[in-house]
Amino acid sequence: LPPAQIWWTLVFIGFFGTLAHISMTYAVRFAPSTTLAPMQYVEIPIATFLGWLFFHDFPDGMAAAGILITVCAGLAVINFEHSANRATQDARFKPPAA
Repeated sequence: LPPAQIWWTLVFIGFFGTLAHISMTYAVRFAPSTTLAPMQYVEIPIATFLGWLFFHDFPDGMAAAGILITVCAGLAVINFEHSANRATQDARFKPPAA
């Protein structure tokens, strides 16, 4: 059996992983999933940083390029969704022309 310290680490990871998933599920009540899905791409740079911090492992050039493309695509979707939502709200609340 693993030592007690490992068990506490696993409980810690499980608790916060569960909390993150519940939070994302709860967020869908307040925003469309097309807006929220790109936010999960934030996991990639965080996981990369934690991999470097704890395991001294950093992605090679091809993996780094893929990470960069994925994160940029997610940011572009967020920007497009925000612009589309703003245009819809502006059109909805614009007074009629006289």
